[in-house]
This record gives sequence, structure tokens and C-alpha cells, in this order.
Amino acid sequence: MKKLFLSLTALTFSIFAYAQEGLILKANKLYDSQAYAEAIPKYEKVFKKDSNNTIVLAKLGDCYRLTNNTKGKALCYGKLVEKGNADANQKFYYGQALMELGRYEEAKKLFEEYSADERGKILVKAITNMQTYAKNADAYKIDSVNFNSSEN
Repeated sequence: MKKLFLSLTALTFSIFAYAQEGLILKANKLYDSQAYAEAIPKYEKVFKKDSNNTIVLAKLGDCYRLTNNTKGKALCYGKLVEKGNADANQKFYYGQALMELGRYEEAKKLFEEYSADERGKILVKAITNMQTYAKNADAYKIDSVNFNSSEN
């Protein structure tokens, strides 16, 4: 009875692993052909069953980033940073997502660590000077201008 149980358990795990691998292959193929929106559901399925797969998490984050899904991008890159598995670019992208979500101080910390190019320094300066940019915003009024007409 024990042998039967162990055999069935091993079979179940091998089928599960094969199904996961198939999904990853399909998702990777879509990712490689830049069909990011179609790859997302496949990566999400894999991630729901194996949240420790950092390669899937990174590619899912890229898909969210390249389809302008800020919350998804923040979630994926945030998990990579939290686990200590994020590279410099993924930390930068996480900082961008945090900025888009209005979490400027958290983003600033990530940009201060980013040294691959000047973008980190530029964004740190922008966050630091943000209050200056909006200082007199209420002193200006934007009027609507009709550029369109009934003619072509």
C-alpha cells in the first residue's frame, strides 16, 4: 500500500512538473516573440503554483512593464528586490513603478543605489526638486484651444 501511494505521489509530481514546464515554454515563446500581453496569463499560472521561480517572476515583471501595467510591475520587481534576487535594472524598474504609484521616498532610495548610468542621479534630483516644480501650479490656468474643426 505504501509503495502504491509513493508511486502515485511521484507520478502526480512528475505530471505537475511537466505541465509547469510546458506552460513556461509556451510563455517564453510568446515573450521572445514580444507577445507580452499573451504571455502574462501563462506566467501568472506558473507563478501562482511556484512563487519561488525568480526567472518567471522577472519575465512576468518585464511583461507588465512592457504593457504599462504599473501595479503588476511593482508587484513582480518588488518581490525580486524583497528576495534579494533583483539585478540593477530590475531595481531601477521597481523604482519607476514606485514613482508611478506616488511612493517617491521608496523610489528615491532605489535610484540612489542605481549606478549603471545617469538615470538614477537624474531621478533622485527630480524627486528632491519635485515640490519646487509644483510650487506655483495653482497660479496658472490652462485654457482649452480648439484645434479641430468640422473640416478635414
